[in-house]
Amino acid sequence: DELTDEGAILQDPYVKGAVGVLAGLVGGATTAKATRTGQVKAPALDQMRNQAKAKYRSIDQSGVQFNPNAYVTWLSGVRNRLTGFDPEQHKAVDLEIRNLEQSANKALTMSELDAARSNIKKRLCKSTDPNLRRLGSELASELDDFVLSAPPSAIIAGNYPQAQAALTEARRLYAAVSKSENMEELVRRAKLSSRPLDDAI
Repeated sequence: DELTDEGAILQDPYVKGAVGVLAGLVGGATTAKATRTGQVKAPALDQMRNQAKAKYRSIDQSGVQFNPNAYVTWLSGVRNRLTGFDPEQHKAVDLEIRNLEQSANKALTMSELDAARSNIKKRLCKSTDPNLRRLGSELASELDDFVLSAPPSAIIAGNYPQAQAALTEARRLYAAVSKSENMEELVRRAKLSSRPLDDAI
């Protein structure tokens, strides 16, 4: 039978499985909404976006700055830590590392390093080349390790625990928003095409 409304779609086992994934990403009352409807309602999405923005403001307010020497030390070995990296074959990856090197003598903030990570993920992790995606993911993970697991000697100013916790929570909130928006689109496609959700992806 044709699926003619959202309630019918949500009875499909393919949709139920995907909703379960979404529900696991979002806590509290929002989880109940996601479980019942297959997506987080707009007010809840707006609330999560606002919470994430507040967390990013908290990062800036923390005043955290990283020791340039610690950054240079981390950066000097990053090429060797990327699996199978060849600067001649993987020029796009090498370009991202050189972009990071341009800030080598600066006391970088956590927001600046997080922005660099976002650029790496946008430019490499969405590539059609699987090797570039893999290396981009490794480079972003390397930068995450430096930013979120920094020893005291790597921090020269600010409240690092505050910034660390705020960044982790801001990313979690934005991931939940993104997953919910994707779910809305998948439900819409399944609704229009009368296909199982996995076929609508």
